[in-house]
Amino acid sequence: MKMLLMLMYGLYLDNEREQVHRLPTRCVSIVCVYIYIYKCTVVLGLEKSMLVVAATAVDLSSFHLSHSSSSFYLLHSRLGHVSSSRLRFLAPIGALGNLQPCDISDCSGCKLVKFFPFPFDRSVYVSSFPFDLIHSDVWGPSLVATKRGSRYYVSFIDDHTRYCWVYLLKHHYEFFEIYTAFGALVKTQHSIVIKFFRCDLGGEYTSNKFCELLALNETIHQTSCTDTPKQNGVTKRKHRHIVETTHSLLLFASIPIEFWGEVVLIDISLINTISSSHS
Repeated sequence: MKMLLMLMYGLYLDNEREQVHRLPTRCVSIVCVYIYIYKCTVVLGLEKSMLVVAATAVDLSSFHLSHSSSSFYLLHSRLGHVSSSRLRFLAPIGALGNLQPCDISDCSGCKLVKFFPFPFDRSVYVSSFPFDLIHSDVWGPSLVATKRGSRYYVSFIDDHTRYCWVYLLKHHYEFFEIYTAFGALVKTQHSIVIKFFRCDLGGEYTSNKFCELLALNETIHQTSCTDTPKQNGVTKRKHRHIVETTHSLLLFASIPIEFWGEVVLIDISLINTISSSHS
């Protein structure tokens, strides 16, 4: 038996050759999530990262409607696998006739399709001393370059005080020199070495040159998982704060957009000055 359920088009599986193929580009307009079922094999894919997960021995019995299926389940299936709570709401008012509600929690169609990742719990951990942990992320590229040609900025956030340093970048490869200067600033002005450095898996953070620098300074390198920005939430929330404040100042003062870099630096000065719950 062969069954194909496609929520959005993008990829297909050649079961005989056990290969995944991509449809023509014109067929892929948005992120694709698909489920392909063939001989009790389920293949789930995400077009952006080309992630493919295979599971065997999947129970497909509840995909089939038969005379033995309950009326409640039959209606659940015919109405597009509507939620049980919706059906239980309609049943008492007579919209479904004399239908008696029953448990449909074992519906394989709902289990295979209506899944979602669990949310990440917000971390309540705060480091005990300044520079014990530094969060970092690179924002950009901006569609409009600054007067000096910058399209990115990198932020360094102290976990204990939430104090933030921002440096403008023209290119990603400038990050190494900027971090070297930032590390020297911390060491000279505060007589301390950064203990933990937390970031994502961007190329500027995973280069051999940068990793060797962290190892030389005995700084532990912590990275988030691929495509999991929630694990680097401190920097993401800070980016949002900076961008929103920058847009507000640019619009209110009618400042040309190419001065966004200078406004970002002003924003950081204001944000660092204003007291917060972490100060």
